[in-house]
Amino acid sequence: MKKTLFFSYLFLIFILFSSCIPQQEETTTTTMTPKELSFSPIGGMYKNSVEVSINYTNADAIYYTTDNSTPTTNSTKYTSPITLTSSTLIRTMGVKGSTIKYAMSYFDIDSSTNDITSHYQSPSNQWKDEVIYLAMIDRFADGDTTNNNQGYDEYGTTTEAKYSGGDFKGLTNKLDYIKSLGVTTIWITPPIKNEWWLGGTSNYGGYHGYWASDFKNVDPHFGTIQDYKDFVDAAHSKGLRVIQDIVVNHVGDYFTCTTKLTSPTDTSFSLITNPNPKPSTAPEQMPWKLNNPSIFTQDEFDNNSFYHWTPNITDYSDITKYYDNQMSGLDDINTDNPVVANLMRGYFRYWIDKVGIDGYRVDTVLYVKPEFFEDFTNSTETNNKGIREYAKEKGKSDFIMFGETYNQSDAVNASYTKSADGKNRLDSIIYFPLRYSIIKVFAEGKNTSELTTSLNKRYTAGYANPDKLVTFIDNHDVARFLSLSTDNMTKSAYAFIMTIPGIPKIYYGSEQGLKEMRGSLFNGGFAGENKTNSSDLYDTNTSWYIFLKDIISLRKNNSVFRNGTLKILKDNSNSSGIFSYKMVEGTGGVDKEAIVFFNTSGSDLLIADMTTDGEKGDKFDLLQPSLGTQTTSFTLKDGGIISINIPKQSYGIFLLKQKSQTPPTPITNTITITSPTKDASIDTNDITVSGTIDSALSTGQTIKVFIDGNIDSSATATVTLTSWTANVSLETTSNGYHKIYAMIDTGNIETSVISQPTIFEFTKPFVEAITITDPESDDKGPAGFNYTLPTDISFATHLQDILKVKVSTSGGSFKVELTMKDVSSVWNPSNGFDHVVPSIFIQKKDSTSTIDINPKHNYTIPNSFKWDYLFMGAGWNFSMYEKTGATTSEYGTAVTTLPICKVDKTNKTLTFTFSSSSIGNPTNLSGWKIYISTWDEDNGTPRRLKTTATAYEFGGGDGTKDPLVIDETDIITIP
Repeated sequence: MKKTLFFSYLFLIFILFSSCIPQQEETTTTTMTPKELSFSPIGGMYKNSVEVSINYTNADAIYYTTDNSTPTTNSTKYTSPITLTSSTLIRTMGVKGSTIKYAMSYFDIDSSTNDITSHYQSPSNQWKDEVIYLAMIDRFADGDTTNNNQGYDEYGTTTEAKYSGGDFKGLTNKLDYIKSLGVTTIWITPPIKNEWWLGGTSNYGGYHGYWASDFKNVDPHFGTIQDYKDFVDAAHSKGLRVIQDIVVNHVGDYFTCTTKLTSPTDTSFSLITNPNPKPSTAPEQMPWKLNNPSIFTQDEFDNNSFYHWTPNITDYSDITKYYDNQMSGLDDINTDNPVVANLMRGYFRYWIDKVGIDGYRVDTVLYVKPEFFEDFTNSTETNNKGIREYAKEKGKSDFIMFGETYNQSDAVNASYTKSADGKNRLDSIIYFPLRYSIIKVFAEGKNTSELTTSLNKRYTAGYANPDKLVTFIDNHDVARFLSLSTDNMTKSAYAFIMTIPGIPKIYYGSEQGLKEMRGSLFNGGFAGENKTNSSDLYDTNTSWYIFLKDIISLRKNNSVFRNGTLKILKDNSNSSGIFSYKMVEGTGGVDKEAIVFFNTSGSDLLIADMTTDGEKGDKFDLLQPSLGTQTTSFTLKDGGIISINIPKQSYGIFLLKQKSQTPPTPITNTITITSPTKDASIDTNDITVSGTIDSALSTGQTIKVFIDGNIDSSATATVTLTSWTANVSLETTSNGYHKIYAMIDTGNIETSVISQPTIFEFTKPFVEAITITDPESDDKGPAGFNYTLPTDISFATHLQDILKVKVSTSGGSFKVELTMKDVSSVWNPSNGFDHVVPSIFIQKKDSTSTIDINPKHNYTIPNSFKWDYLFMGAGWNFSMYEKTGATTSEYGTAVTTLPICKVDKTNKTLTFTFSSSSIGNPTNLSGWKIYISTWDEDNGTPRRLKTTATAYEFGGGDGTKDPLVIDETDIITIP
């Protein structure tokens, strides 16, 4: 889970069944090397009991303690192996002449007798037939209100930061609701006991489950282990599997280090106090509660530490810094210690034994060395098996293990599934590289070829099983897709992941159209800052529930989308528009071939003579659900080609239903473009396109000329015998490469004839229109306020302070260049900058807008400015809105053609280039106005403002009512 999940910090961000009668487990003989003083077995988690030997060659004497104290010559003298029947920390001292050595290890004993005796089987077909539903336990359903408030001020439903009330009984009660959607597997956030509340500069709680305090206990807010088992049993009885989210990288936040510690008494270490973490000042489970290094000897500190005694990561551009340092202050577990590695294996074998879990999603794997997961997952060591191997022993032949990397690099992601020399690690990962492309294409209106790039890397990057990647459009770590895009483009994104290989995942609440990232579904639960739900949200008749149910059903009822091989047929490398691919299962044939079309642009588009690798006479029928007025079927022409209209912001999914059908016969005429010539460079708004046809037009036929398939904006040509000319406007065309088509239009796309395209480059320059300056160091809020920055050092350089704005125009397109006091990318944001969200408000010339509010920011824009469009640029996602529907709590109607951003850290500039199509296709911007303000975001919502600044909250005001604006410009009028 990326770090913004944890108390609004930064960006970023699975037991042995034998019988019900305890039996002593055979111990392993592995010893800790190369240390002279060692244990056999080395430590970890064991069933029922373990016999431990302490080894120190030619020692004069060995002493040890089992009460956590430091051993001395007065401690128990070691003479023979020690039998442990309860969990124990052994600390030992070896004496050899004048040399004294110390060592310690922990032996966790599972002596409980409540292991389950039969296990629900893994799915067949490598999980390809599964659809996952991610539910945050705390936010999904409240089935037992008596466990909501544990008395530590950790419960509150009007803020995201606190427990809201969801639990296992709530999940159990709503299993029919989940199953009716068509999903097959429920992934739950970590159920283990957590640090509940961290006050002071953090002001956030562990409701999410990722701040471990006890890896072997259920958080009482969620119920008991029996409640957990009842939930899993009930899910299994309904044919649903359960995946548990786990963490091996860290526990909660209980201590800090300003530098890496070199000794147990290093003064850069401090426990968090004033206020203390709640409900305890250290994790409740051993050995994690031993989180003060001063109790250890130097030998123990150097060789046996359970933690990495390190400060926060400060440079997120260097992935090697991730492995040992703290992420957002969360105490980093020393997974390099083989005892720790053994404990982790044991903890997550434990949950297989106790509740019969079916898989694990592993959080924050990017912060653990990839090789850790080789043995964690796949070790066959006797009585210390890796998780997948242990699950096989229990009859779960394909216990899934997938990790969260939160990284754009396929190479990095793939390294967590398989090493360069072929050693297996995790099965899979959450497919973030593809998700980044999905956002760019379906939410930001970028080139559809972004999807091609991702999909082409999928099978060459080194993934252990590319078809087992978990595909998704949003989750609990990112803004909900629907908050960034339109309904149609959100549905298109779902249609995409449901028709390609992988394991698609749905995030709870999507079926109710939720926009609040971690909003609750139950009455009274969290619905946004200072808001709660006024009723339950489990309606199975909402348009979103019905859509998701239908698109899941489409995938389940057509195996080609689960088992097929994908081939890209068409994309656009310059802008939004068409994306099309073919799925073929096996050798193809009826019901085993499908063609999928998306149009992400704001115009209906014609696909001209697209090759499909099909055969003449192949007839494809439209499947439901679809978007837009799609043709109900089409038949491939000679060469397996097709020409088809795809409505704007829509998709169509077509399945091969018949072969050897007779397609419509195109006319015999041909058409050619002779001017402009191929690869011409054009910098004027109007061009003359000319060409020839082989024979004169027949009655009722016309010639249409259009750009990039945009048939709705076509120009009608003047025809003289077999020659023709057309005047084509480029006033709303963006710079870059484009294609001109000419078509003899018969009134029927299947009999019309289309030319080969002519590619040209549009190079109309941007001309500076106006530049203004903004005072330095005025990032203190609007007039009358004196805000202070968050206290974390990463904010210190005044990253929200605007110094200059330059606006340049090119016809109806424009650039906004912001010169900032400083530009940061310390959190490694996907968009190249962080710590600031510029909000760019745009007013049309002669606008009739009445919207003067800055939505969700408690502010009315000054000087009677009324906006028509709003763009917000954050480090991990961009969003843009048109004024319709804008209120104090809603941004408006999403626009899906977003600007391109260029970051220049040297000159401290952020440049946003807006295309004409994103603002209604104007041809001239004279008289348009712009106003810009800055703030920052956290988890897709405005960063909080408090009376006193904290590490990640602004200070100097009340964020529930005061403006969430720290700097703003004057109104800028384009001359």
